[in-house]
Amino acid sequence: MASAAADGVATPTADHLTCLKHRERSCTKSAFVIFMLEHMERIGCPVDVEKHIVCEPCPKHMPINGVFDAGRNEIVLCENNLISERTTADVITHELIHAYDKCRGKVDFSNPDHLACSEIRAANLSGDCFMGKEFFNRFNFNLKGGQQKCVRRRAARSIMAVTKGSIDEANASIDKVWDICYNDTEPFDEVPW
Repeated sequence: MASAAADGVATPTADHLTCLKHRERSCTKSAFVIFMLEHMERIGCPVDVEKHIVCEPCPKHMPINGVFDAGRNEIVLCENNLISERTTADVITHELIHAYDKCRGKVDFSNPDHLACSEIRAANLSGDCFMGKEFFNRFNFNLKGGQQKCVRRRAARSIMAVTKGSIDEANASIDKVWDICYNDTEPFDEVPW
């Protein structure tokens, strides 16, 4: 976040300043982020961007771009891992879906099945699994059922990062809640493309 200057006053790092710039642009220019911010307000959970979406360094051994801290009602953007404004907007959208789930009272993140449901929804609705990203960025050429495979893969990865559990445990929770959660597109009318 900051480095100590000779006079004892913290100086923001280049990563921190870049993250703040990307956060600001994402919250004012990204259609998906704006949509989610508006819908958070509609259900009674307005987001104060300065307070609820923060930039912090994340441990180097954790290959994540962001996390929703439900206890602090805060989205933490990993300033040292975000590589672009587009990535920042995608992360904010993904984490806002978790915040939305908490706000509407449908998730207890300590319950593995609730966590799985929110991770399925976030992967499905945030753009994580848009065909263009899968095809051009990850070289996954699954045209038939590709969205579902991607959502399952990304949800399992997120669950394991949060719980430190196994792939089998993550997949078991995903399987239990799949039909309901994959088809729950709120606040969108359908899965956005």
